[in-house]
Amino acid sequence: ARIEILKIHSKKMKIADDISFDQLAALTSDATGADLKAIVMEAGMFAVKNDRAMVEWSDFERAVEKVMTSTKPSIESEVSSVMFA
Repeated sequence: ARIEILKIHSKKMKIADDISFDQLAALTSDATGADLKAIVMEAGMFAVKNDRAMVEWSDFERAVEKVMTSTKPSIESEVSSVMFA
C-alpha cells in the first residue's frame, strides 16, 4: 500500500529514472499516509531548493530523515505527559 501512496503523491513530479518506490517504501515502514505525502513533498522541495527540475534519490533520503525524525515522539515528551501519583 505504501508504494501506491508514494506513486499517487508523486505522479505530477518529475522523478529520476533510478528511483525505486519499493526501496522507498521499505525505508518508510513506520510511516503513515500523511507521513508519506510529507516525504514526497519534502523531496520535491529539496529538488527545488537545489535548482533541479527532477527529484533524485538523495532528495527522498533527506526527506525521509526529516519527516520521520520530526514525527517520532521524543522520550521527553512521553515522560512529561505521564502523571505520577
